[in-house]
Amino acid sequence: MRKHFVLVIFLILLVAAITISIAPHNASAQMGMGSGGTGMGSPNPNSGTGMGDGTRMGMGMGHGRAYDMWQQGRQLRETHGMHGMGFMHQQGTTYGQFVTYEIGDNGDITDYGINGYTFFNTVSFNFDADENEVSISTSGPMTFISGNNALVRLHDNPSGVLNILVYENTEVDFELADEVTATQEGDYILIDSAGALGYLLGVGDVSFSVKESSISANAGANSIVIFRSSPMNMPAFGYMHNYNLGIAQNRVGMEVALGSNETYDFVNFSRSMHLEVQEWQRERIRMLVESAEEEGSIISINLDNTSLHMGPGTMLGLHYDGMPLNCLDDPEKVLNATGTMPYCWISEIQDWQRAQCLMYIPNFSVHTIDFVVEETAQETPIAASTTATITTTPMEISTTPEITAETTETPGFELIPAIIGLSAVILLFRRWE
Repeated sequence: MRKHFVLVIFLILLVAAITISIAPHNASAQMGMGSGGTGMGSPNPNSGTGMGDGTRMGMGMGHGRAYDMWQQGRQLRETHGMHGMGFMHQQGTTYGQFVTYEIGDNGDITDYGINGYTFFNTVSFNFDADENEVSISTSGPMTFISGNNALVRLHDNPSGVLNILVYENTEVDFELADEVTATQEGDYILIDSAGALGYLLGVGDVSFSVKESSISANAGANSIVIFRSSPMNMPAFGYMHNYNLGIAQNRVGMEVALGSNETYDFVNFSRSMHLEVQEWQRERIRMLVESAEEEGSIISINLDNTSLHMGPGTMLGLHYDGMPLNCLDDPEKVLNATGTMPYCWISEIQDWQRAQCLMYIPNFSVHTIDFVVEETAQETPIAASTTATITTTPMEISTTPEITAETTETPGFELIPAIIGLSAVILLFRRWE
């Protein structure tokens, strides 16, 4: 009986030792799975994160009639399953993912807002046409208002661009919404709506007259009047001042927005420039761009896209005519670029899907521009080291954190001596019997 008691005690201690030897491996496996799962999955293509999600990064909420319209529009668009950029009309009101407004029979725009920020109570184009001769139509993310003296294009994109192409001398009047201020900033007008910043500028023969609650733009033939805001889906970038000057000086030829659900929009600041999205896959977006003139050599691209399959261990590359580019670390260098070499800048990736890009194209014919999701290159770790560092090619746009690799052993290896010991005890017990 005493032998049995001693044996039971010994077996209990042995089982405890086996449990302790196994426990660290189970804990390590659970921690590894949890760590690897955090942020590793691809973004949900139906989530719409970052696209009209109710916030301007770093800003407060909007106000006024446009804010109410924007909230109503979000609900209507969701009810009808409308995702991505594009206008929806109901009872005289137009609801975009970013832009909301109403249009009168004479072509005037009322309650113009972006992401719920009201900028203008009214925008009047003073069309030299009878009421029935004003044409209004919508195609995807663009609404067209056409009169005898101008063509107006409203864009549902993160900058809410209002692009007015003037055929002959005309005046465009902007009545500011309540609590909205306007100040002259050199070649453009800075408009502040509850902290959301807009810019009113002209290309060609355009002059502005700023009053307390209104702005008048006197535009000559073949000029362009442009209103745009800072991108509502991105952090504020410091280069916006020089970027708007680049538009006014005809150095920026096009602004492109790539959105969710394979929707995209492009704004021509140079009349002859054209862009087409040719390919849209999980790892690549290919665009074809062409122009008949050399002016407007800079293109701005707003990438807010849930279709690209990005995540940890990947980076966003930019290819020009099939060749990868080494992007610069300063957007001002691209805005000031000259010469025969193409240049690019890509901001840091936000939420694995948002990025801002500037590209300088030295000469125009037909060119392809590709956004490509690429894997980061990993160095073979030194045997004596317990840390493996992820290295990147020159195309990387963000710093990849170091990943600590723990020294691993074969799971359950310590269990073998324990089993041998247990077998020996059983045999010894039988001999005692």
